Amino acid sequence: MVFIGIQYVIGPWLVEKMVEIQWDDLYPAIPARNREFIEKLCAEPGLKVPRIGAIPSGTPNAFSFGHIPGDSRVVVTSGWLEVLAVDEANAVLAREVGHIEPWDFAVMTIAALAPCCFTRFMPSPATSAVFALSLMALICIYWVSQFVVLLLNRTREYFADHYAAEVTRAPEALSPALIKIAYGMVKSDGQYLKRP
Repeated sequence: MVFIGIQYVIGPWLVEKMVEIQWDDLYPAIPARNREFIEKLCAEPGLKVPRIGAIPSGTPNAFSFGHIPGDSRVVVTSGWLEVLAVDEANAVLAREVGHIEPWDFAVMTIAALAPCCFTRFMPSPATSAVFALSLMALICIYWVSQFVVLLLNRTREYFADHYAAEVTRAPEALSPALIKIAYGMVKSDGQYLKRP
């Protein structure tokens, strides 16, 4: 539990130290249209606009991190800027805000504690049969809790997709954007598949 707590506290700092991020508040890291979109999107529910940054990498990607919505960051790669059209990029930005608004960082940290807690309840070896049964039950509970965490993680991803489709009112922009990101660089005849 202490280790997970420390990881939660220093995690964002570690990400910033391990990855070269060019922050948008120092000089423009994303196009103005995308910046305006995320500012407007955050203004509606009263969210603080996350700090936006870019990583010089050809692999298209976007992710969010932080402790709470108030200190969240959204980071994209230069490859993301090259591959996605404006509406697709906005859909991906909305998806990242969909992770920030419901406090995903804190929720997943708390969820990760559950399997760890179960490992602390080691049965006492009263008899070999009782010990064996208790140990087997504990192992089963541990693995079930791990699957529940994975299910929660997948549900969180679906919620972010739904959130992006709802707020942009353009679900058709999110699907190709996620496909392009998932497959890395999607090319046709040596050119990126980019919508106008």
